[in-house]
Order: sequence, then structure tokens, then C-alpha cells
Amino acid sequence: MTGRRTRIGNRLQTGRPKTGLLPSGGIKLSYKRDNDILSTYDKLVTDGSGKLGLKEFHVLWTKIQKYQKIYREIDVDRSGTMNSYEMRRALEQAGFKLDCQLHQVIVARFADEQLIIDFDNFVRCLIRLETLFKIFKKLDTEKTGTIQMNLVTWVCFTII
Repeated sequence: MTGRRTRIGNRLQTGRPKTGLLPSGGIKLSYKRDNDILSTYDKLVTDGSGKLGLKEFHVLWTKIQKYQKIYREIDVDRSGTMNSYEMRRALEQAGFKLDCQLHQVIVARFADEQLIIDFDNFVRCLIRLETLFKIFKKLDTEKTGTIQMNLVTWVCFTII
């Protein structure tokens, strides 16, 4: 049974397109980053057990479908990638109004050397942003737009 799973896994790995686009126009996450996205989601949103329950999977799948719709709408040239301008528009459409400095930091973190963002990194970015905003809102109990953290708390959030 293990040998069969390995062969199937190898076929899935080698059969996935590197661009993240399917011939039908659908967008697929790359095999290499599937685990990275699931791991990030698990650390930030679930209990950190390394397992997604049915409810957590449904929430993640719904988010990915929402992100895919935004990605397709913003990628007007159908290149399968986004430049920094398209990324700014996509983030705004996803509900994130960010200043220029923060947008530049995000592009530097999630784009490649040519400042191009693929779908995998777009998903990773939005999952991270949603989670960080959710954490910030919980910590901002007085709704002032500022929070105070000690060093340990800061390191925990930055390691995420």
C-alpha cells in the first residue's frame, strides 16, 4: 500500500504545472507549496496539530475559492501572475486597504526577483494578512489602532 501511495504522489507531483494555471483556465496550487500553505494555515488558524479537520478544511477551501476569483478578476492580461500594481488592486478587493510602505513590504516578501506574484504566494499572503489582522483586532481591546507587546509576544508573532 505504501509503494502505491508513493507512486501516486510522484505522479501528482510531476504532473502539476509550474505556473499554477490549468489548461481549462483554473488555477491550481503547486505541489511544493501545498504543504507550505497548509502548514501556514495550520499554525495561524487551527490548533497547530498538523491536521485539518473537516470544518477547517471547508473554511480553507472556501477562502481559496474566494482568492481564486479575485486573482482571476485582477489578472486581466491572463498571464497567470500578478505584478505589484495588480497585487495592490487584489489586496484592496480582498478588503485590505494598506499604505504604500506596507504594500512594498508585502510585495518584497511574496514576489519573485521580477516582482511577480504567483497564485501560491497570493494565497499565502492573504492567509497571513487575514490572520494577523484578526490577531491585532483581538489585542486592540480599546479599538485605538495600537497595541502594546512584550518581546516574547512580538517574537511569537514574527516567527509565524
